[in-house]
Amino acid sequence: MCPSIHSMSIPAPVERCTFTDLGAGLAGADIKLVSHTEHSAVATRLEPCYRSRRMSSNAPGPAQEPYYLGPPPVAERVQKPPYRPSVSGKIGFFFGPPAAALVLYVNLRRMGHPEKARRILIRTIIAAILIGFVMLRSPDAVGRLIGLAVEIVTAVIFPPLQEAEFAAWQQANPAISPSNGWLAIGLGVLGLLGYLMLFIVLAMVLP
Repeated sequence: MCPSIHSMSIPAPVERCTFTDLGAGLAGADIKLVSHTEHSAVATRLEPCYRSRRMSSNAPGPAQEPYYLGPPPVAERVQKPPYRPSVSGKIGFFFGPPAAALVLYVNLRRMGHPEKARRILIRTIIAAILIGFVMLRSPDAVGRLIGLAVEIVTAVIFPPLQEAEFAAWQQANPAISPSNGWLAIGLGVLGLLGYLMLFIVLAMVLP
């Protein structure tokens, strides 16, 4: 038994709109002098393309998550916690004033005080130049005493210069622990190398 025509399902023809159809539709109408009839003909020709675009844009699908390119905002960046104020004093006693100033510089910048950090670092460098000049001009025994006195003064002076900022930081971040003081040894070594280079330059310049 052959199926009847009415029982057969014939798929509806699907019209595809390409750039060729778009060009043909535009080429069939005069762009400079477009009549109402020609405009209707071009619109009728391009209607399947517009209809298919609307259907595809309204088609259900998984929601796309927004994504962002580039670094995260400044407020979302993870800032390293500062060292305890006593760390700069200990580093200064064993590695010299420039090392203590370098630790203090990093600390104040992490706590949001870059201007004060820069000012103290510059003053410490100037003081180190003067200390080096006095030590090189003094006898060996006197120079060693001056060096020991400078180390003790450094250990006493530098921690109080940041205690107020550190207390404010701890109050604002009670759940965050300060950085491990042993990690500041790298800054101490860097400051000691700078201190030695300063003495070498002064010894070469001074007669």
